[in-house]
Amino acid sequence: MHSLLFSIVLLIIHTQISHAETICTDFRFLVYIDYTQYQFGYPPFNDNYDVATYIQDINRRDADKIFHPISGGVPGNGTFRLSGTYCEPANATTLLVATHGLDSDRTYWDIQYQPEKYNFANYVVGKGYSFLSYDLLGSGRSQVISGYTLQFPMHVAMLEKILTKIRENSLFPKSVEHTVPKKIVPIGFNVGSHITNAVIVKNASMVDAVILTGVGYKASVASSIGSLLSSWNGKIASTVDPKWEDLGYHSGYLDQDDKLYRKGYYDTNLTDSYSTEHRYPHAIMESATVPLVDLNAKAFKSPVLVMAGEYDYINCGGNCQGILGPSAREAFPSSKGFQSHVQPGAAHSLNLAYNATGGYQVIVDFLKKNGL
Repeated sequence: MHSLLFSIVLLIIHTQISHAETICTDFRFLVYIDYTQYQFGYPPFNDNYDVATYIQDINRRDADKIFHPISGGVPGNGTFRLSGTYCEPANATTLLVATHGLDSDRTYWDIQYQPEKYNFANYVVGKGYSFLSYDLLGSGRSQVISGYTLQFPMHVAMLEKILTKIRENSLFPKSVEHTVPKKIVPIGFNVGSHITNAVIVKNASMVDAVILTGVGYKASVASSIGSLLSSWNGKIASTVDPKWEDLGYHSGYLDQDDKLYRKGYYDTNLTDSYSTEHRYPHAIMESATVPLVDLNAKAFKSPVLVMAGEYDYINCGGNCQGILGPSAREAFPSSKGFQSHVQPGAAHSLNLAYNATGGYQVIVDFLKKNGL
């Protein structure tokens, strides 16, 4: 795969208390990357008819023959600004590094609505784990670049460098109180799981285990992306809300229909407010370039937990029972400690479901079982 060179320089630091006796620190950092810039194979979107045509093309039964969203690549480089939050309890030895999915930000892991029911960061910190989450490029407080430039391999490169810097104890400045972890476990949701998966394909010895949520392996990545775009009813972000244009989200960014949660399994007070306050557009080249990255982690020998909601339409066609585990196992044939879990009473967004903490305990049990 193409060569990538990086350097990280940490910038703005701000400390806050998220809950009793746990210090959480918000910070920003720069990532320099040399990379291959893949080119979008369609004309830039002028209106939502262009978007509808694109979504129809990706879902055609002959898409493997007619759908060509990439038209080649050229060398590229740049320095990009990311934002993150670090939380640490006393005596922590294992660090979880969390990557959120498309159309969200790092608050997916730190939901403030009834936090005792939904806040993943609080839950795992309360169980003795340090926790680092960050906003993907183009989301939250991280930098926004063109949606025709931002792409999946860039996310993979950035996570790989973050993990490397943690191992080297060079990610945090002295002003950020932290303990050097003995073990590192990245966790992802949705595309964040694919990013994490791709990192361990490139470097099988970088981490001590991985946790992949909101993900499936039964369908091809391309067809999953097609289902994702269809279920989200994507539109040019600025046509959904004019504020996106002012914030730099131009025609290469798509927004979604916010009524996508399965009725009866989610508190609509939460889903409505979260979709309003923490939904971000996603770059069209993010989803277009996901299929370019290898997800077959055949050399990864450490424990793997793959988790999806029972009614996950995007990854399992609405029913993950009986198909999640066998198909996921094929992607991690050497893992000693592979585990799959279908979370009952949940659809795609696990952390927003009524029984979110049930899934959190599955994750903690997995970590404890594997000495993490």
